Amino acid sequence: MDEAFRESPWPLYGLPESVPCRRYLAGWGRSGEVTTALELGHLSPDGSLEKQLRIEVTPITERRQEPEDYKRGLWRRAHLTGHAGEDLDALRRRMEKVEQDYETEAHITWETVTITIDGEPRVCEQARLGDHWIALLEDGSTSVVISGQDWPDHAPELVTVQDVEPYVQGSLRVWQEGFKRP
Repeated sequence: MDEAFRESPWPLYGLPESVPCRRYLAGWGRSGEVTTALELGHLSPDGSLEKQLRIEVTPITERRQEPEDYKRGLWRRAHLTGHAGEDLDALRRRMEKVEQDYETEAHITWETVTITIDGEPRVCEQARLGDHWIALLEDGSTSVVISGQDWPDHAPELVTVQDVEPYVQGSLRVWQEGFKRP
């Protein structure tokens, strides 16, 4: 998986090195032999899942979700976290309720915010729900999706990641040590 990040055909974004956090490779997507998405993750310095920031970059041609889909995903994340040890039937029941509630109770609106990338302000759309938020930004030929959970800065400064090695090594540490659950 790390080869896809090392050979990324588009820029990857992360937090400046001066920000104390645990960095890791958060996810990636492929269609056949073609990489369609790369996501870098940031956890609080203690490695807790309670605070995290993820930045996914996708070619605009690969973007499959509409803003409404992102809002639904935000609703799900905000309502499905923090239940470690729950059995599968209880999780299914809670997921069904979350989906039903979304149709009647979700009042998530998009607002315009400014996020800085490499020192340049970029206007993007952001939706928030409780501790969770997501921001969407189109940057040239790529779509950037920034998602946070209890991350203190809702408009973080991002930089182009020149070297993914700290993320690769961070992934190895995170998987060896395991994520800390609440």
